[in-house]
Formats: sequence, structure tokens, C-alpha cells
Amino acid sequence: MNKNYVSNNIDQFLEENSIELVLEHILNKSDQGSPNANINKDKACTYFYCPSKSLISVLNEFKNNLEILEPNSEEYKIRGELLEKVAYKSFQCLSHANRFKSFQSSGGPQYDLVVYSDKKGWKNVLNSLFVNNPDRNDTILIECKAKSSKVNDEIFSRLCCIMDHNIMNAGIGIFFSLSGATGFPNAFGSRQNKLGQCKLRQIIYFARTQKYIIVFDQQDIFSLDQPGSLYKLIREKIREIFLQEGITTTERLENFSELDNLPDHLR
Repeated sequence: MNKNYVSNNIDQFLEENSIELVLEHILNKSDQGSPNANINKDKACTYFYCPSKSLISVLNEFKNNLEILEPNSEEYKIRGELLEKVAYKSFQCLSHANRFKSFQSSGGPQYDLVVYSDKKGWKNVLNSLFVNNPDRNDTILIECKAKSSKVNDEIFSRLCCIMDHNIMNAGIGIFFSLSGATGFPNAFGSRQNKLGQCKLRQIIYFARTQKYIIVFDQQDIFSLDQPGSLYKLIREKIREIFLQEGITTTERLENFSELDNLPDHLR
């Protein structure tokens, strides 16, 4: 089949072509990976991320652990380990990701998971996720926080430093945090009109390095049992860095109408 062929029907295109051609199709349809391209291709997202039975099982274990309102030290330790397993198993389900490393250094920078790949299509996946210079920035760095408190500016800054000095080929950093991070919009709250704390740090870090650090909160983590969710979440959270709409990823993915964003006197 001609490699330049672009189907108008994404479902048919997915059935007839390899993932490399599908990636090219998405990049072509999204203006060469422009973060401002508002594309909605759920079928394509499911092709890039299909949760495994193993992931769903661990995610259910994690949800059950969270029902323990006052965990003892052992239960809390298990909670942290389960969150790390959820992160690991979810990225095992991301298309072309096939290399994983875990690091922890006593008294120094700590990070949970490094994701990369030696497959040819991996750089296309990163490109479709808006990673700048995926030939060099070919790694995703993940840090898990199972605490009930939000990631604060100190913790967020430490991940920035790790990406600057330790894992310099990371193009995306991701926090898996039960309570999200300070300064980020609250789900279904009022539209956020100012930047502060970790949210401001995220913008400044991107402006300086052209690299992304995003945050998965509990609602995002729970959605990882849905086909396409991980890929879609990463794309939307990176788009938010550019768009700064002051709403959560969940609100955008649920396609709130523009009318809901208008002031009362314009309704």
C-alpha cells in the first residue's frame, strides 16, 4: 500500500495498516504533532494503549487498599508498592514501550521508573505525544507518590532537577499522585484563572527546557483500566501546558460545551 495514503476513515485505516502508518496518519491529521490540534481519535488511542488483565487486577487491588481509612505501616507500604505496580504495568501496555528500569539512591535523587524502547516506532509514539527532539529525549520518567497530601513545589522541583542532571534524556516526567499537585485545578471546580505553586513550576520548566512534567491524580489513575486512556491522558495533559484553560483533563475529555465556559451575561 502507498505509504502516503491517508484514509478518511480512521477505523478502516487501523484495520488495514501497520502501527507505523497509523502513527503517520495521526501526525498528518494533527498538523505534524501540533499540541494545538484538537483531534479526537478514540479508536487510534485504543490502538496505542490496551490495558492488560494483569494491570486491571493490580488496579483493583490498589482501589481495595485505598478503602482502608487508617492504614498501618505495612498496609501503607503495600499501597505505595501497588501504585508503583500500576504505573509499571500501565506503561507495559503503551505501544512500543519495551524497556523499563527502576532506580533509588539513598540520600540522593529518587525516582521510581524509567520507560524507553529500542523499537523503531517508539520515536513516532513520542512525536505523537508532542515530545521535542525525540531522538534525544527518548525516555519517560515516572515518580509515584501514594501519600494523601498533594505533591508540593519542593517535590516537583526535585523531579525537574532529576531530569536536568540525572535522566537528561527524559522528554516527559509524570507524577502518579493520589491527590495531584498544588496549584493544579480541582475537578469540576471553578475555572482556574491564575498560576501558582507546582502549576507555575510546570510552565517555567517547560519554557526553560521544552520538556514536560505532568501529574496523574487519583481519578486519572483509576481510568487506566480503559482502552486508550494512558495515551489520551498524556496528550491532553501536555496540551494543557500550551492551552492553559484552567480546567482538569477529565473535564476536557468529557467534552464540556463551550456554553458552559461563558459568563452568565453571555448565556
